[in-house]
Amino acid sequence: MTAFPGFRTPHRIILKKYDNDNDGRIDATEIQSVVDALMTEQFRSKAFKIGLIILTLFTIVLLGALFGLTWAVVAALKDTQVDGELLVTNDKARMPVMLANLEMTVGGGKLLTRDSMSPVTTSVVQSRGGVNVNTTFDKLLSMQSLVFAKTDGTSYTLSILGVARIPRENASDGAILRFQTDAGTVYLEDGVWSVSNITGPLLENLFTQIDGRGRRLQTAPPNTCYLLCVLLTACGVWVLPKSFR
Repeated sequence: MTAFPGFRTPHRIILKKYDNDNDGRIDATEIQSVVDALMTEQFRSKAFKIGLIILTLFTIVLLGALFGLTWAVVAALKDTQVDGELLVTNDKARMPVMLANLEMTVGGGKLLTRDSMSPVTTSVVQSRGGVNVNTTFDKLLSMQSLVFAKTDGTSYTLSILGVARIPRENASDGAILRFQTDAGTVYLEDGVWSVSNITGPLLENLFTQIDGRGRRLQTAPPNTCYLLCVLLTACGVWVLPKSFR
């Protein structure tokens, strides 16, 4: 038999629970109850651990299933995907997706559609202004057309093929501007416009024949005729002029 005085207070409190006859001793029957209780608690502890492990695994599997299901739904709803740095359709065709900024490209100084390679716009931006022998050569190079316009509405347009600034023998006398056009060679000297090597009748009515001195711009009352130099651009990109040789 075991006497309670040989145990510490916490142990005595526990043993007292199994002292059914309250005689201060634990007999064989009561020891068996203690052993049964310990085995029961051990089984419950083991069952709790197993249940906790099962619950943890179930939670992990559930979270994985939810994540996989969510990913599958999102992937199924996606119309496009990235393949080799290209955005393609999410189907068997795998066709590249043409976005607005991918439908255009630059070629030859112009903005072109990628499929037909045609200019995005055919409109021409014009900038008009006068020209004289003191006009900077950079501006002369930017000129694309010469336009002679009369107040009666008549206009003559010449496409510039080349331009040259020719100094006179005496530097103090200034320079001569020569424009090579598709209708002839046009000169500007001392504020007077003249033409030579006319090809076709386009300029015959605009420039009069001077005996032995070629053709000059017709004389008329003030402001009846004026000249505009037209700088053409296409699609917002400056068109480089052709060099005169």
